[in-house]
Amino acid sequence: MAKLIEFDYSEFSKFLNGLKLGQKDIDKRIEDFIYFIANRALDKMEEKTPVGVYSNSVHFKAFKVKAKGNGFNLGEYVNVDFETAQNKVGGNLRRNWRIVSVKKVNNKWVIELANNTEYAGWVNNGHRIVDKNKRTLGWVEGKFFVEIAMEEIEKELPIYVKKLQEDILKQMFGK
Repeated sequence: MAKLIEFDYSEFSKFLNGLKLGQKDIDKRIEDFIYFIANRALDKMEEKTPVGVYSNSVHFKAFKVKAKGNGFNLGEYVNVDFETAQNKVGGNLRRNWRIVSVKKVNNKWVIELANNTEYAGWVNNGHRIVDKNKRTLGWVEGKFFVEIAMEEIEKELPIYVKKLQEDILKQMFGK
């Protein structure tokens, strides 16, 4: 599961080109800014990704085993129920977010985040519940944590861009 973030900074770059700050300085500041945004997006993805909390109740069916000579016979099913001392807490999905790449493509920076947990898409988007015969029994709603995290980053982005602009202008004019 991957999510791309695109940031077109061409107009800002044109504005800065007309000023005294060197192009290499501008490019370095923008690249540092993009890596900051990539890490901010990674933090946001991890923060919004749900963590499973599992009951300490355990339930399963097992065969009753009857000894027969040197072997055994499987008898009827019995229900086995017990409770563990602690609830299990997950976190595998949250721990598996990575920044895959940060690259400039056609004057746009592209940030790719990914989570290689096999069930990431199911938790995010929802999934159907099926029985052993593959009949649909119901639907589990998605958590949409990727979309929520991206919306939050998009809302924060103008604040970070303004700060970058102010910092560059301060550097250029010494204010």
